[in-house]
Amino acid sequence: AVGSYQTASAITSQAFGLPASNGMDGFLVRLNTNGQPLAKMLLTGPGDASLASVCMGPNGTLYAAGWFEGTASFISATGIQTTISSVGSQREAVVLAIDASGELVWSHVLGSPGDDRATGVAVTSGGVFVHGEFFSKLTHQGVASTPGGNGKTNVFL
Repeated sequence: AVGSYQTASAITSQAFGLPASNGMDGFLVRLNTNGQPLAKMLLTGPGDASLASVCMGPNGTLYAAGWFEGTASFISATGIQTTISSVGSQREAVVLAIDASGELVWSHVLGSPGDDRATGVAVTSGGVFVHGEFFSKLTHQGVASTPGGNGKTNVFL
């Protein structure tokens, strides 16, 4: 399962044995064939966070795409916490790779001075592909994207 929750909604973090939050957080739950949780992971922080898409690679690695505000912590299945930070001032797109045991392998923040969201992820033998939207010039690992910032929402792949 992948998604977001708010503590005021019908499904809360406590339903998955995860800590409570004041805002919206993203979560991943790996289930067995009987629907029982095998691993639970959380993307949380002082601002809102969301996971919009997940896929599984050939070796069992999960890839998740979403967004967060300011800073966020990824809390793994065993409780290990990894903090990621914004490169801009609003929402930042994020891509996570999570191994079969629920531990974070890597994370990449795709950010701009404006609002950014990763809304989908796919994996092939050629790599991991992410799509989403951004408002200004998108930056990944210090490299700026094609022009944006035209006052409208732009898309990326």
